[in-house]
Parts: sequence; C-alpha cells; structure tokens
Amino acid sequence: MPTVFSLVTTFLSTDKLEDYCTNTVWHTIGENIFDPSTDYQNHANEIRDLFAGNDSAHPQGGRFYHGRHIRVIVYDLADAKPRPERAVALYSPATEDSFTIYGPHQVACVLSFYGTRNLPRQRGRIYVGPVARADQAVSVQSDFTQAILELGHGLFDIGGENVAHVVHSEKAGTDTVVANYWTDDSWDVVRRRKLTAGGRSTLTP
Repeated sequence: MPTVFSLVTTFLSTDKLEDYCTNTVWHTIGENIFDPSTDYQNHANEIRDLFAGNDSAHPQGGRFYHGRHIRVIVYDLADAKPRPERAVALYSPATEDSFTIYGPHQVACVLSFYGTRNLPRQRGRIYVGPVARADQAVSVQSDFTQAILELGHGLFDIGGENVAHVVHSEKAGTDTVVANYWTDDSWDVVRRRKLTAGGRSTLTP
C-alpha cells in the first residue's frame, strides 16, 4: 500500500520565498487499485482543488486560500532519498489577494486530528493561515472553524474509499488512519511564519 505525502504551499506572487506557507498532508492508497501512471497526478489535483475551494463537495474547505497561489508536490515514501517529485499541481487565482488584507502571518488557526487515540505519533495538525484581517476577531468565529473542519472532511474524502488520510510516524514506522478532527476558537502562533523584518526602530537613552 503506497504511502504518499503532499507538500501544500500557498503564497502571493509578491511574497519572498521564505514567507511561503507550507503544510504536509499524508495519505495511503490501496495497492490493488493504484495506477502510478495516473494516480499520483489525480491525487495532487484533488488536494489542489480542495485547498483552492474548487472541491464541489467541500467548497468552504478552501475559502482561506482561494485568492492565493497554491502548489502541491506529491512524493512517494517508498522512493529513495532524494525523492523525485511524483506529481505537481498548480493553482493561480483569477484575482489574487492583496498583501494588505492579511493580519500578521504568524497568526493561524489549527486543524488538529488523530487516529485511534489522541496519543503521540497518532496525531497531526495543519496550520491554516495567514488569516485575513476581516476574520481576525478576538476569538475564532464559528463560520471560520466550520470551514476548517470542512477542510479536514475534504482531506478524509480525498480519493474515495481506497485512499486514507493518515498520520505518519517516521519514528514508529506507522500510518494511522485519521478518525477525529477538531479545531477551537483560540488563535495559534507559528513563529517560523513570521515575516522577515523590513526595518528596525532603536533607542539609546
């Protein structure tokens, strides 16, 4: 059963490379029905469409990224390092978001998930952000959290019944099928997404 992981990167055309936002998504694919000539690309296309808000079954799952560029690169865990890119899917918005609509890049809302039990090596997360200023209330609003859960549902549904969204543990060598998703109404901070400083104010009294 192939285990594939997808690097999902979102960005604006004006962003510096170090300010791109990337999440990693893991799936297993049923071995008996896997066709490498088409299925890597189909997998990449489905993930791209979900994050872009173009998945008709889960249209709100991509409301955060519809105005951003999206790049999905799929790798097969079984390949030797450095692993080749098995598929690439790209999305360019018809109307790109303006940089000015966003609040601080390091502010995010987390989609958390786990498999059989909420234990180490059975749980994972996706950091949804950057977040538009219009969505940055003191607490995360219910329509935003529901959209994040819809993103999780979309990840679960990728590929149908023969594909499973999993938590991969390199240390344990396991792939645990995700069974529970949640998010809460508190913002998180991803320090590595903090934008590169463009200037500094100083004082020497």
